[in-house]
Amino acid sequence: MALDRDATGRAIGLARTFGARGRVLIPPEDLGPKGDLNDWLRVGAQGESAAFQSILERALATSATPWALQIQRLPPDLAP
Repeated sequence: MALDRDATGRAIGLARTFGARGRVLIPPEDLGPKGDLNDWLRVGAQGESAAFQSILERALATSATPWALQIQRLPPDLAP
């Protein structure tokens, strides 16, 4: 699931429907809090399909499961 940075929560929820196969691709922080996915791919690839594919492959290789992202988002002071 790949949505803009400001929709990470929604992406996590949607990716969970895919079970263990679900992954969440989150655009890099340098795109700002909204992290527009279209800008990231369009600007980063500069209109070249091979560059676009490379960006997606690298991002998907490091994308997390929705469960891992939910764990990362837990408050640090959560009692065990």
